Amino acid sequence: MKFITDAKFPDRDWLRTYYYLRFAVSVIWVALAFTVAKAMPPLAAVMLVAYPAWDALANFIDANRSGGLARNKIQMLNFVVSVVTAVAVAATLPHGMHAVLQIFGVWAVLSGLFQLLTGVRRWSPMARSGP
Repeated sequence: MKFITDAKFPDRDWLRTYYYLRFAVSVIWVALAFTVAKAMPPLAAVMLVAYPAWDALANFIDANRSGGLARNKIQMLNFVVSVVTAVAVAATLPHGMHAVLQIFGVWAVLSGLFQLLTGVRRWSPMARSGP
């Protein structure tokens, strides 16, 4: 496979920065979840709403850099599912953590699948650019 040049894929640097940022936010979120939030249930509640909201924002920004949500159907689905999840988690918090974690868990699986599909969609043209 040829080295992927900036001329062929001008968004390569943006994507690298974007995915490093997403990774950093994930690591910080997990670290806080297993340390501070564990002892502070109100913070845990905020974090459980904030993470899908962050995911929605990240998908929205990335999709807009790549032609918009209408052009990026998988990211549009991820955006919508993440917004709905943030609202559903917030609405479910008074009913107990079991229900909240069920919603959050389903969202985590769906969001991960959507991100994987987005990555595969992006990787395919780069892989085909080889010799």
